[in-house]
Amino acid sequence: MNTEVRIAKLERDHSPASRGYRLPVLAAALAAAGLLSLGHANATIIFDYDGHEPTNNDLADATLTSTVGDEFRGCVGSSCTASPGPPPVFANDPADYVGYTGLDLGLTYTLSIQEFCSTCFVLNGLDFAVFLNGSSSATYTQPLGPNVSDFAYQFPDLTNVSSVLVGITFASSNSGGCCEGYSVRLTQAGPGTAPEPATLVLVAAGLVGAFVARRRKRT
Repeated sequence: MNTEVRIAKLERDHSPASRGYRLPVLAAALAAAGLLSLGHANATIIFDYDGHEPTNNDLADATLTSTVGDEFRGCVGSSCTASPGPPPVFANDPADYVGYTGLDLGLTYTLSIQEFCSTCFVLNGLDFAVFLNGSSSATYTQPLGPNVSDFAYQFPDLTNVSSVLVGITFASSNSGGCCEGYSVRLTQAGPGTAPEPATLVLVAAGLVGAFVARRRKRT
């Protein structure tokens, strides 16, 4: 490479236009890697007493969401809180059906269920039934309680699913109880799971460091 070509290359590499070009390229690379924006909708808690009763007492009228990460919370039994009040209103709620639709068939999901009752002196039990891809037959069934050690469960990773619906009923083993609370949550397990914040920082720092080191080498 002759002297004139080297000088021209140095001028081009260190020109303001060149530096201004490289930063957008770096930003584009970060964005392409999903590091500048995760693009996930904010998850919310969907309470059963917010107008869903009594319409979600069967599978056909389940309360639905299309946002993965939303959590359903409610109660089933003869004396559930239908309205938080004040004063609270109580009603008989024999069953709740909730679920998620519009899921990506190529992703893997984890379904978590939990039973709780912060106001009951006697711990009761709940039965959970999981319906996949619009089926009216349950793929999984899982009882929880009345033992505290059995108050939470995660189903095996769910793949190739477009919808996940869950039916919650009072356990037939102790159906005379007053009420019992529950929560249902679906999360994305992979592939394509968003990186953890610490991972984002490390990867971004590595890219920036490589960019700076390359510039110093050329100087």
